Amino acid sequence: MSTIHYLDKPFKKALNLDKVTNQLIEILYDFLPAIFSFWSLKVAQSRFNERQSETHPNWLDKLQVYVGLPDWVITEEQMLSEEVNHIKCPFGLLQSITDSTESGINCAIPFSKTDSLTGERYTVLFHTNTFDLEYHAQCLDTDIEDCTYDFENMPSQYERLVLSGHKNVREKTDYLVQRLIRSKIYSENMNVLKTSIASCRQLANGEKELLKAFLDVKNIDEKSIHEARRIYSNLDIDEFYEWASDHFGLDIYYEDSEDLVDHVKGIFRIDSDLLDNNEDYKFVTKMIGRSDPIYPHLCA
Repeated sequence: MSTIHYLDKPFKKALNLDKVTNQLIEILYDFLPAIFSFWSLKVAQSRFNERQSETHPNWLDKLQVYVGLPDWVITEEQMLSEEVNHIKCPFGLLQSITDSTESGINCAIPFSKTDSLTGERYTVLFHTNTFDLEYHAQCLDTDIEDCTYDFENMPSQYERLVLSGHKNVREKTDYLVQRLIRSKIYSENMNVLKTSIASCRQLANGEKELLKAFLDVKNIDEKSIHEARRIYSNLDIDEFYEWASDHFGLDIYYEDSEDLVDHVKGIFRIDSDLLDNNEDYKFVTKMIGRSDPIYPHLCA
């Protein structure tokens, strides 16, 4: 990696809207991790510029994203007022780099948001990476074509947002970011759920080190370990929901224990092997089964 350019001013706008210039490539190179060779950027530059002469433009070539921003920068105003070094470039260029190197690049998508108090619009930054953005862009086109999710109760937007997506980049970007945000929330949800289940199961097993950390004590006697086993190995799903909500914030993602059970059942419908191969999910099904009379068959 060459010497970092300490820019006199951030590049808020792409250096060229139609073609990727050598200057952009040189600056972008200094914002990327050392695993990216300069030649890989030149290959991507060639691919991007060749695409610009095609009959049907790729809307992702028109989507402008930021590279080089730390994830604590969440608005354009903050980025500019704190003079955080960055470069703005077409996502299609980053996509070409990722496709040729099979390595992801962190980036930030600018999208519009409305201030709930003043009603004014301002630009927020959603931090993601090229793998996730490309995946959800493909899923978004499928949603539009199949009239699902955000497009379920409206006339078909296929011609306008898929075939002519390059003409409606701002609107399509807002839909894309909504999809990315939902995915992020779901990932956070699953993180909390899995952590809660794993913690409860290990406490039920009387794992000494976890009990000391959970109770914030230096030593723990056998009597306390036995009591922990007795309590945590006999929780039903309602008790688990209350316990996990108190300690891990599970109630942020589920209205009640019934909502939690519905989600767990949905997970099993997607991957039934979990019931046989995953100890944490076996543990949660036993808690569900103890919630008599609704699920007694799961308690065995």
